[in-house]
This record gives sequence, structure tokens and C-alpha cells, in this order.
Amino acid sequence: MRLFRRGALLASMVVPLIPALTPAAGNAAAREPVDEARIDAMAARIDGFLADAWATQGIEPARAAADAQFLRRVSLDLIGRIPRAMEARLFLDDAAPDRRRRLVERLLDSREHAEYMAAIWHAALLPDVGGSTPLQPWLAQKFADGVGYDRIARDIVLAAAKGRGGDPALQGPLDRKPTELAAAVSRTFLGTQIQCAECHKHPTDVWTQDDFWGFAAFFGDVKHPLTNAGVAPRFLGAVADVEHGRDARGELAAWLTSAENRWFARASVNRLWGMLFGAGLVHPVDDLGEHNPPAHTGVLDELAGFFATGGWSHRDVLRVLTRTRAYGLAGGDGRLFAAMPLEPLNAVQLFNSLATAYRSPRLEARAPRLNGFTASTVELFLAKFRTAPGQEREYTAGIPQAITMMNSDMFDPMRAVFNEAMAAAKNDPERIEALFLATVSRPPAPAELSRCLDVLGRETTEAGRRHAFVDIHWALVNSAEFAFSP
Repeated sequence: MRLFRRGALLASMVVPLIPALTPAAGNAAAREPVDEARIDAMAARIDGFLADAWATQGIEPARAAADAQFLRRVSLDLIGRIPRAMEARLFLDDAAPDRRRRLVERLLDSREHAEYMAAIWHAALLPDVGGSTPLQPWLAQKFADGVGYDRIARDIVLAAAKGRGGDPALQGPLDRKPTELAAAVSRTFLGTQIQCAECHKHPTDVWTQDDFWGFAAFFGDVKHPLTNAGVAPRFLGAVADVEHGRDARGELAAWLTSAENRWFARASVNRLWGMLFGAGLVHPVDDLGEHNPPAHTGVLDELAGFFATGGWSHRDVLRVLTRTRAYGLAGGDGRLFAAMPLEPLNAVQLFNSLATAYRSPRLEARAPRLNGFTASTVELFLAKFRTAPGQEREYTAGIPQAITMMNSDMFDPMRAVFNEAMAAAKNDPERIEALFLATVSRPPAPAELSRCLDVLGRETTEAGRRHAFVDIHWALVNSAEFAFSP
């Protein structure tokens, strides 16, 4: 009876696809000086490139997104969850002209941002690991401390070898075959899939077997499968091996972020762009090459140069992207980033957002550390929605996933309905507004409020009213608006 009632309510409720707001709670990251003028200038450069491309192609960009839409979007993108009800209310009530900029700063300075970044990069480096490893909290601390991305990459490369020394946290997770390490480093830090050349020439890119095994040699003693001869380390795209007797791993770490290697900066900003826009300037984000040109070459080059000359600060790149006109657009024709695509939440965002919407202490305490959960029910939930690397803004959405969302015993809606947001409400319209803010990050539209009040008005007992609030909350959590990033 309860499921039938919830289903009928869900079908009858009008929940337009609108969106969100929210600063993250947590320990503030190491505060870095922000060169506002430099960031604004870079954002304006990107806007200029995109505007020229739209004009050339005859594309009309979408209208600007509403504040609620921007809030939900940037919260999901930067901390991996929707805003809490109070966070949404505070942002929507803020009339200051710099409210969006201050929101971004609060999110970037939060511990949740560092942990969300760590979850994304951990999955990119070790896609075959179902759970967490010591690498993930190590990454979270580096991001929280504001360590340059170049230093993070070099530390990982130097640690990815037996007997090399370095941070013990990295030794176990990176104790892998040379071929696996070569593929992970090239995919994550160079944006290229060289593993396709392990057995034969890459079918679409320039890489050959010699390129693959020369790069794999940086991570251990390897033999070429065709000749059975030892292979000397060689940088991708180079014509000469690293000289014998030199510190090959140190040479690789130095080359990775050097001016001679144009892939590192391009791959890094392309991955950050994809994280915010749903698709990279080069898509997929780990398939850079002449065979797959970027949608906007000028944007990629300018942003890569900005990143390389500005201390390799991922936060500065995210500041730039969130200040662009393109990021602040509503949905529509998504060609050449002239509108924001409607994207399903990834597994991290979905779970974190459910924990936030239900305000479950048991879940929310773990929420930002997606891969760190040990509870079998949580892992089973995530396994249903997790996707392949490079598809971070997607999840498998079918009948099993819908049933999990509707009937999972992980959540306690009776507790959630009477959280602090509901307790502060004085009447039914305010309680309904609290539910909308807690789930879809906006107040209800007049028609939605009327429909919800009608549902409540049919109940004559306190128990019936409690169930009605639970049903409204359940319907919102199972709506398309909740499951998608605007």
C-alpha cells in the first residue's frame, strides 16, 4: 500500500528540472593567495574563444542559469553532494553581487572538496580497485594542503617502484606490474591510452609497441614481447632512450611536468574541464592525440598555459571555469559548450546526495569518502551505480538501480523528515519548503506546493501526516530532478 501511494504521488508531482546551492562544511584547506585579476582575465579569454566559436557556427547560447541551478551544480561539481537545506536557504537569500564567487571559495576551501577530488583521482589511477586504498586519504591531504598538482604527480611517479622509498602510504597501492603502472600514469597524467599498444600498434593513435614497452621500462625491468630483449626506458614521443646509469625514475618525474612535455598540462586541465562540463575539451578525457582534436584548441592551450605558469593550482583552474559564462548557462543546445548538459549524478555524488537529503549521521559521516566505506550495504549500493573511468558523470540507470533507489533499507526517512530543517518550520508550507530545499535545493513552485498541501490535507491523524511528509520526501528523492546535475 505504501509503495502504491508513493508511486502515485511521484507520478502526479510536478518537479521541474531546476537546481542548487551550498558551501561545504569541514576543515578549511590551506589558504592560498588568489590573484583575482589573473583569474578573471583567463575566464574572459575563455569566454571570448567560446563566443567566437558560437558566432561562427551560428549557435545561440542558452540563457543564464538561476541562482538555485548554479548552486546545486557547483556543489555537486566541487564537493560531490547537493547543498543542505540551510545552505541552500542562506545562498538563495543572499543578494550580494559576489555571492557566487564567495560560494565557490567556501567550497574550494572545504575538506569535502579535497576528499571529493581524492575520490575522483583515486578512481582514475586505480580503476580496478573496488574499495579504498591508502592512496585516497594521501591524495585528500595533498589537495587539502594546496600542494601543486605537479608535485602530487611527481610523488606518485617516484613512489611507484619497489625499494624506491618515499611515502609509505603509496607503496602498497602502487605495488603493481610495470605495464599496469605505465598505463595508469599515461592515462591519468598524460591523457593517453597507451595500453592499446602493449600487444600491437595503437589502432588510432601514434603509439607503437616500442613506445609502450619503453614507457613501461620506467617502472621496472621489462622485456620486449617480440624480441625477448631488455628494454631501456624512453619518454613517450622521444627518439632516444634514457641514458644507462641515470636515475630513470627521477628523469621521468622531472620530464612529466617539464616544458618539453605538453601533455601533462593539457591532460590535467582537460580532466578538470570534463569534471565541470560533463565532457572534456577533448573527449574522452583520457584520449588526447592528433586523432582526437579538441573542441576548442585555443581554450585548451590557453588554459594549459595558465595552469603551468600559475603554480599548478587546480583550485585556480576551477575558479576560472566556474567564472566563465559557459559554466553559468542553463540547459539547452550543448554544442561547443553553449549550454550545460543535463547529466546523471555519478556514484559518488548520488550516494553523498542521498546521505545529505536524508541527513543520516550513519551515512553522512562517511559520505565524502566514497571508496572508503566498509559496510557491505554501502558497497553494494555503490556497485550498482559505479561506472568505468572517464565516465565520471554517468551511472548505470535501469530497473535494478531504480528499485535500489526506491526500496533500499539504507535510509531512514522517518528520521530524515524531522531533521533540523523541519523542526525550524512553523507551518505546513514551511515544512514542505524545507523538504524541497533539502532534496532539490529550491523552494517548491506554486503548483507543487498546492499539490503537497492537498496530500497533507487528506490526512486526519498525526501518524497519517507523518507518513505524508515521508511520501513527499521519498517522491522528491526519486525524481529525475534529484538524480541529475543541472
